[in-house]
This record gives sequence, structure tokens and C-alpha cells, in this order.
Amino acid sequence: LDTLELAMLQANKQALVFYQRCLVETNPQSAKARAYLQKRGINLEIIEKFSLGLSSDNWQDLYNFLKHNKFSDDLLKQVGLVGQAQSGRYYDKFRQRIMIPIFNNKGEVIAFGGRVLVDTDSPKYLNSQETKVFNKRKTLYALNVAQSEIKKQGFGLLVEGYMDAISMHTYGFNNTVASLGTAFSIEQARLLGRYARKVLFAYDNDSAGIQATIRAIDIARENFLQAKVVLLAPAKDPDEF
Repeated sequence: LDTLELAMLQANKQALVFYQRCLVETNPQSAKARAYLQKRGINLEIIEKFSLGLSSDNWQDLYNFLKHNKFSDDLLKQVGLVGQAQSGRYYDKFRQRIMIPIFNNKGEVIAFGGRVLVDTDSPKYLNSQETKVFNKRKTLYALNVAQSEIKKQGFGLLVEGYMDAISMHTYGFNNTVASLGTAFSIEQARLLGRYARKVLFAYDNDSAGIQATIRAIDIARENFLQAKVVLLAPAKDPDEF
């Protein structure tokens, strides 16, 4: 790793410290976030397993925290934690969201996904941009916590999104990983193939999910993985199921 990559990993690590702290604070926003997770059936054990956190609703809380920890503006922009307005002012890119850190298989934080807490015009999910340490095509969400179970069971369960993967682990399917909403890639097939030669696809039960499954089966087979499909009907996705 070069100096920039090491600095990016360190910035993400410190951001995670901040987000985790926000989730346990005694204020109305933190309480609302914890209530949301509880409603989704996500208990403390799962919160800790996936290192879930919360981004505050203020514009510069994370920025000020990271500046206090001596990270440069340029680095924070490059790693995708802050943006810069036309006025020149820096702002936190993630605000008022459940924060879902994305780890590489070594357990280093390489990116974040944020699930909105309040219904606004902003997208339901906001994801980190690709960086020198984060490439979506080469990443499987939750592989850091699922790899030993995939080896043990001899197959991986593959879902589309963060919450699907978290729900599956909540109900004991600890060999589940997610392809981060992108189409299953050759790189992801090879990554999964290091741990098992069999994959079960449990993508969303809609036309887009079905098309993605058909493409994914071809990619899996081309990379010498045995592929099967989990039928979830009438549920629309593993989380609902």
C-alpha cells in the first residue's frame, strides 16, 4: 500500500469511530436510529458484528472530528467522506443516515453505505465513491464476517444489498455476502471462489433481480462455480422474506 492508501484507510477507520459513537449517544436522533434498527429486527449483537453507526444531521460534525485528528481537506475529499460547496465550505457527505461500513477481507474499512433515516428527496441509500482503496467490482459486502462460514458450509449465499445481508446474518445465515447492488462481476466470482466452489443467488424477486440472477449464473459458471437460485416468492427480497 502507498502512503495515500494508508491515509485513506486511517481516515475511514476514524470516521467509523465517530459514526459508532453517534449511534450510542443520548440524544433524540440517536434514539430514533436505535429504534429504527430495533424495528428492523437488528439487535445489539448484529450492530456490533457489522460495526453499524450513525451520521449526525449537522453539516460539519464528521469534518471537524477528522480535522481535529489531523487529516487534510484534500484527503477527506478523495476518500469521499466530505464534499466542498461552491462557497469553498466543506460539508459531511453522509448526514442523518444509518452508517454501514464496508470492509475488505482483511477487516479494513474501505468505504461506507448510508441508509436514510427520514423520508426526504435524498436517495434511500448513499454509497462511497470508488477510490484507491475501494472498487465495487472487487468487493463483496460482509465477506470479512462470512468467509469462515462460507468455507465451513462449502457455499456462499449471495444477495443484492446491505440490509439483505444483515437480515440473513440476523437469522443465522452466516455465509451470506452482498454484491453491493451492482451486477455480479468476474472479480467477485473469483473472490468467492477462494472460499467455496458453490454459490446460491438470492437476489430481489423483481424483473431487475431476475435479469441480474440470469447474468450472474453465467458469470459464476464461467468461473467454475456451481450456481443455484433461491426462490423467495412471494417476498420481494431476502429481508422481507
